[in-house]
Amino acid sequence: MVNFLLVVIFSSACVSVNSIKIVRPWSGHDNPTVDYTNKTTKSSYKDSIATKAFSKYRTETCVAAPLGGVDWLLSVRQKDYGWKEDTHRAVIVLAVNEWGPASKEDIRLMEHQLEVELTKAYVKNNTTPMYPNDLALYIHALIAIRRNPRNFFGIDFAADLERMIQNHRVVHPFLLLALCNADRVSDGNSNWYIHQATNALDRFKRINDIEALAHALNAYECMGSRDQTVNEKLIDQVRRKLIGMQHEDGSFGNVYTTSLVVQALASADWNNKELALEFLGQSSTTDVNMVSTYYIQLALNADRVRFIKDLYPTDMKMVPAAFRNKEEDPFIQYTLRSEKFTDAYFTISIRMAPNSSFFDVMKLSALQDSKFNFSYHAGQDGKPVIYAISGVPNDIEDEMSWKLCERTDNRDRSSYKGVPGSPSTFFPKPYQRILYWYRREKCENA
Repeated sequence: MVNFLLVVIFSSACVSVNSIKIVRPWSGHDNPTVDYTNKTTKSSYKDSIATKAFSKYRTETCVAAPLGGVDWLLSVRQKDYGWKEDTHRAVIVLAVNEWGPASKEDIRLMEHQLEVELTKAYVKNNTTPMYPNDLALYIHALIAIRRNPRNFFGIDFAADLERMIQNHRVVHPFLLLALCNADRVSDGNSNWYIHQATNALDRFKRINDIEALAHALNAYECMGSRDQTVNEKLIDQVRRKLIGMQHEDGSFGNVYTTSLVVQALASADWNNKELALEFLGQSSTTDVNMVSTYYIQLALNADRVRFIKDLYPTDMKMVPAAFRNKEEDPFIQYTLRSEKFTDAYFTISIRMAPNSSFFDVMKLSALQDSKFNFSYHAGQDGKPVIYAISGVPNDIEDEMSWKLCERTDNRDRSSYKGVPGSPSTFFPKPYQRILYWYRREKCENA
């Protein structure tokens, strides 16, 4: 197990008590249970002269409660509303906690940042292949924000993941779980999936690899929930084996292993379940990092969200994208111009999947060339509003602002037309030329 830096962040709120014990972290559904006790602690300095002399100046004790779970996660969020390479894990945690105290605007900005990180990873995939487990996490994160991972702007990430592992002799069960959540199991290759999951259960049960066994049980039961035929006797055997590995303190060895086992046993009845949950609750504010928070929160919410696909069981349709040749995707020409610098402008041509919004064009362009970096906030409707491009903000006093224009080629001359609304609602046509113009007048007055 890799050693992680232990980080404990304390809230600024203080309470006037002698001791405070967090019994269980906030999970998004109820208030944290706090045990306030006003006990007197014996001290070797009780009768000291200094204590007696200064007792009249003594103030009430101020104890700061450490942050954990959703509160900790939001406290370490970056300015771009993401968590860099851990954005997928953070979004999943927030989704299973019904987004905690985050506002609708914040949720939309976090969803956009997830798409940015995914696009960045996908673009880099041409030079640095994406690790299958990262792709599996992105599949779960897309489901968490109600985006179809089988058709993300024409890309079927589930099919891509299956191609990565199709020829592997041994498949990590977490990858099988992601493909099950994305409903790839029901696409005519179900026998292969059941075979892989069954082999994983038999193999890890034999060598006592408890974490891998828990993952394998999760994947196998997920396939059963997809109406695939599973061996209930084998499921019962694995459950009994896992339950028998529980320690006296309620754990299964450490916080990571315990979280995985609690998830795997979510559908089972076992006597010491509350003891395991109590162990995780206490660990959520003492063993704090992104990985532990991710595992703990999935475990604490496993009774309600057994699998990621259960977040939205009725309104998520995993319809795969139609096959397309990516080399045939059209280019969109995107230009930046400024009225203050009339002799220079910058243009980038980006190959985009069909039905991509111009906001997607902007995100991909910024990844390719820093001159196209931009800043935005969520409007009242939750859609992005651009307020700065290439480090140049809108200037209301100078009446200068970024205006989105589309170029229309007439027979006699070229002209420009303003594009109303958010760039996320504008869908360019193939080979169309789009311009963000920093100017005072409307596009039509150019």
